[in-house]
Amino acid sequence: MALLADIYPSSFPWHMNWKTGSTHPAVALWSPMVDHVNPASHGGDSSLDNLVTACNPCNLAKANFSLAELGWTVLPVADAEWDGLLRYYRPLWEAAGRPRPAVHGGWLRAFGL
Repeated sequence: MALLADIYPSSFPWHMNWKTGSTHPAVALWSPMVDHVNPASHGGDSSLDNLVTACNPCNLAKANFSLAELGWTVLPVADAEWDGLLRYYRPLWEAAGRPRPAVHGGWLRAFGL
């Protein structure tokens, strides 16, 4: 999302803390978030087997409810080989002129790109 904002700053504004009015609504709608399957308020911890990715609206709707309370289930991973389009990150960043290396460099290093 930050890279899209660097490429299209007037059409796709972005703020690193998702500041309302400074960030395109798509950031809040489509950015994946880490969520607890079993919330801490129900005794859940932050072990990997208790964490999933969820879109922001689903994460907010779930709140501190358990999946059973909501009647929800965890969906299986559709394709374990899918890389989340990470393979395109460096080429897009380079094509955009390598904007804000302090921001994007951290992502590139974190994912070994």
